[in-house]
Order: sequence, then C-alpha cells, then structure tokens
Amino acid sequence: MVFIYGCPRSGTTWLWSMLETHSDVLPFTDGGIKDSLGKYETSESGVYIRNSKTAKKKILDFVKRNKNKLIIEKTPSHTLRYSIIKRDFPNSKGLVILRNPLAIVNSMLKSKMKAFGEYDLEYSVKEVKKYFIALRQILHDKSNHVVSYENLIQFTKVELADVMLYLDLNTNEIDNIISSNKGKTKVKVEGLLRKGLIDSYKEDLSVQDQMFIREQLKEEILFFRSYTKNAQ
Repeated sequence: MVFIYGCPRSGTTWLWSMLETHSDVLPFTDGGIKDSLGKYETSESGVYIRNSKTAKKKILDFVKRNKNKLIIEKTPSHTLRYSIIKRDFPNSKGLVILRNPLAIVNSMLKSKMKAFGEYDLEYSVKEVKKYFIALRQILHDKSNHVVSYENLIQFTKVELADVMLYLDLNTNEIDNIISSNKGKTKVKVEGLLRKGLIDSYKEDLSVQDQMFIREQLKEEILFFRSYTKNAQ
C-alpha cells in the first residue's frame, strides 16, 4: 500500500494521476471504476472519513483481489488521520507532497470546485495551518518520501523518477506517463485543474493579501522551504 498525503490544492491529484497511469499501479477509490474515456468519478476513497473501523478491511480486501498491483490511495483529509492509517498499515509507504502555502491559499480561493465554494482568505489560512501541523508529524517518520509540487512542475521527469524509484516501479514508462497527464485529469470533477503555475499567486492575490498570508503562515512557509528546493 502507498498513501499520498498532502494539503488540499497541493498537487495530490496530479501526483496520483501520474502514478495511476503506470501499468503496475492500481488506485483504491470510491467506486474505483473508469468510464469509457478512462476517467474516474473521484480520485479519493474517503474510507477513513466515512468509517475508520471498517477501512482496513475494505482496503485489504481490495489488495487481496489485486495482488499483482501496487495499490495507491489518495484522500487529502486522510492526512489528518495518519496515525490511524499507520497503525492499520505499518509497512505502507507514504508520499508527502508539499507546496508553497501562499500558492495553496491562492488555489483554494480561485478554485471552481464546489468543495471550496465557501472558502475565504481567513478560512483558507486556517485550513493550511491545520494540515501543516499534520504534515510536520508525518515527516517525523523518515521512511516517507517528500515530493515538491514546485519541482514536480519544473523538473517533472526527475521528480517523478525519484518517486518511482522509492516505490520500486519501473521507470521505462515515464515519458508516456508525463505526456498523457499534461494538462489533463483522469477525474470527472469540475474545476479540478487550474493554471498550474508556481507563482500565479503573485498576480492573483493583492499585495495586502500576500502580506497577510506571509504573516499568518510564517512557520508553515519556513517548514515548506526547509524540505523543498528552488522554493519561491
């Protein structure tokens, strides 16, 4: 089992989508069936949110039915339940994707997804704080692999190859995986994709809002920079 952890709007779906493209990988999702166009209703399972007591059995049943595949699971809110997941799957691997908190807040505010319809500046900042508390705890476990969203955009092949090596996946398919996920999504969720630029927040947010976020998320920004290269 491989679990992808990260704050909402930090690139978890993009990372999930590229890994899902690999022929040796199968995602555990809510429904889990592609349509004729190769798209899922959702990339998430939410299994630990709906009923954490039955989550382990549901995942294990899926794993047993697909023994020849590496199973990946991605639900951002599961980041807040890391200790329970690690208790259930102590030998699982973890991918932790980090993104500049300024860019995350901006993406929450500009997202067209229904889930972010009520997000304002203060609430978005509060959510980022909550998730970064969990991410700090997760990264105390040095066995987890850190993925930089910014590096994934700038140096996609290098960053993805590191992920695949961590997961013991063959990298022969990497060029096809990258090209087939460029500007596309495998999930039928309206508003999922945005511009995908590293520093679009500089144009989208007012100087005043940027200053507010920098002040409120000072520790989170420092934490992000300590784990990522070429941080903006």
